[in-house]
Order: sequence, then structure tokens, then C-alpha cells
Amino acid sequence: MILLTLLVCSFAALVLGKPNLGVVGGVDAVKGEFPYIVAQLATNEGHVDLHCGGTIVAKSWFVTASHCVEIMSPLITANAGIIDLNENDVQQRRIVNYTINPNYKRNPDLVGDIAVVKVEPPFEFNEFVQPAKVPKRDADPDLSKSVTLAGWGNVDDAGDQGNILQKVQLPLIKYDACMDIVRKWNPYNTYEYNHTEVCTGPISGGRGPCHGDSGGPLTQDGVLIGVVSWGTNGCANIGSIALYAKVSSFINWIEDTIDEELTFA
Repeated sequence: MILLTLLVCSFAALVLGKPNLGVVGGVDAVKGEFPYIVAQLATNEGHVDLHCGGTIVAKSWFVTASHCVEIMSPLITANAGIIDLNENDVQQRRIVNYTINPNYKRNPDLVGDIAVVKVEPPFEFNEFVQPAKVPKRDADPDLSKSVTLAGWGNVDDAGDQGNILQKVQLPLIKYDACMDIVRKWNPYNTYEYNHTEVCTGPISGGRGPCHGDSGGPLTQDGVLIGVVSWGTNGCANIGSIALYAKVSSFINWIEDTIDEELTFA
């Protein structure tokens, strides 16, 4: 299900309908390859549906997108240690609290789209469940290196699906070039993100996040650099880009909000 706010296309699955499962242009992940990833799943009358992704940063906390928790339901649980949404060997946790970044604005275009979520009982760390490393304040990703997206979101705008965690390598786009594309696509957006976003291509399309991937991790060299937020022009279409909350811009807020230590790169 696509959420349209003005012209914004977020990558959340917003209703308890069919599950949204796989990134565009990805390949299957191996169990334990992304031990920090969380699937937020909603169980309703026997149906299990994907809500959003997330990234474990401490035993009781994971990071996700603010627009994911705006519509939080008691039916939604945090599920870690899996690559197949149908597997039984899972650490399923109750969501007991969440905090939305105070600078979050849905309009225009999902500014400050990052939140922290607390679970009970805490995750038990093992080879398949581990916290992600996080960057230091205002650290910039290396534009010369690719980044990795992982998620269970749709594999295309048509809603085609699978149950296995997908991964894909993406190129970064310079911030100024990214903002130029955003404003050409949506001339009503005059907001300055102040370098709190990370952007990925490719402009040629074919790879990127889709509906259901919101809140999930974007990493570089194993470090969490972004939280999947929104994109222009659908899912990995020609000319489209994807935007992510830049974790290093919000790391002090995360540290101040949770009651556990982070693992810095």
C-alpha cells in the first residue's frame, strides 16, 4: 500500500493486507548476514503482514522510521534473527514504547524521519541477533563506496513479493545533487534538510527500496548510516532516487533517548 503525502512516496506497508516482502533488484541474504535487522510484523486473524523494517542498536531498542510508528498497532511485534518471514526460529518481542524524533515533519517530504522503539523482553544476542554499529556525530559516508540495503519490501510497484530477506548494493548520490532532483520532482518542496538525509540511486533505476522497506537499514562497511524513509517516482524506476534519515545527524538524540549504550564504529 502506498502512502501519498503531497507527492511523497514512503516505503511503508500501511495496512494489514498482503505482506510486502523484498527490495527491488536484490538477491537473497544469508542467515546471520544482517543480524541487526528487525521485521515489524502484524498478526491479524491468523494473517501475518509486514509493517516496516528496523535496526537493532541495543538489547532493548531498535531504530526505525518515524512514519512507521505513527501508525503503531498493538498487533505489531519486532522479529529478529530471521531471513525467512515464515521460519519459526525467531526472537519475537513486544513493542512497549517508542519515541519519534522531535524534528520530525511529515510535510514536506518526511523530514527527520527517524524513531527509536523499545521492546520487551530484551533481545538475546547470539550469532544471528546483534546490534548494528553506528557512526559518530555528523560522520559522512564515503561517496566513493557503495552501500547496502536490506529488507523484505516489495520487489516492484506492482506488489510482487517473496518471503526471503533481500540485499542490494546501491550508489550514493551527493547531497546537493539529491536535493536538486527532489525539487525538480516536487517543486512545492522548498525545505532545506540541512544535510540530515542520505540519498541513493541509481538514476537508471532497477535497484532500491520499495513498499515495506521503510525503517530498515542502509549500511556501509557494516555501519548503519541510513534509515529507509521515502523516494521519488515509485520504486527504483528510471529517474527515481531514495532518501534515508542520516543516522549520524541524529546519533546524539538516539544516545540521549535510549537507556543503553550504543556500539560505535
